[in-house]
Amino acid sequence: LSGRPWQSERYWMDRFLAREPADWPQGLAALTAPVDVLSVSDYLKDGRAIESIQSSEQDLLTQKDPDAAALAADDARMAQGRAVLQQLFERNNITALVYPTDAMAAIPLDELGSYHNATLGVAPGLGAPAITVPAGFTREGLPAGLQFMGLPFSEPQLLSLAHVYEQATHHRRAPVMATPARVAGAPHR
Repeated sequence: LSGRPWQSERYWMDRFLAREPADWPQGLAALTAPVDVLSVSDYLKDGRAIESIQSSEQDLLTQKDPDAAALAADDARMAQGRAVLQQLFERNNITALVYPTDAMAAIPLDELGSYHNATLGVAPGLGAPAITVPAGFTREGLPAGLQFMGLPFSEPQLLSLAHVYEQATHHRRAPVMATPARVAGAPHR
């Protein structure tokens, strides 16, 4: 239930860019072939890509498209997982599953070194909606998260649950680097 393979992220981003209507900057799609469809290579060639994507340029541009058989098998696993999830929710009268957002404790930014992503990935692997809320802090003062996952189209219930949880726990704290004017709801001076 890992979801679509990240080693093919260029493929998925190109598919998204090609099908989503948007007001892309004039001439952006014409920077690389095909000239009538916006792609990751156009975005990178333009030179305004965010730094984290620019640093992955070589990897992104040399990725192979996913194998059709692997995609079909992944689709079948996802459908089977959604069916099991549906049964679990119905049999147990469940509105949402709640679990830690990340399998590892947060790491301070200055210790990060390489990309860190240990999210449990349950919701994406099933194509299910989920929302993450602050769940408190580690002994070291780093944030921890809690994820609420529901059945497809249960977003209103998930948003409601997340709001009630946040109001009851008050775990959210503005980052130290945030100025009061940038914190939502803070009085402007």
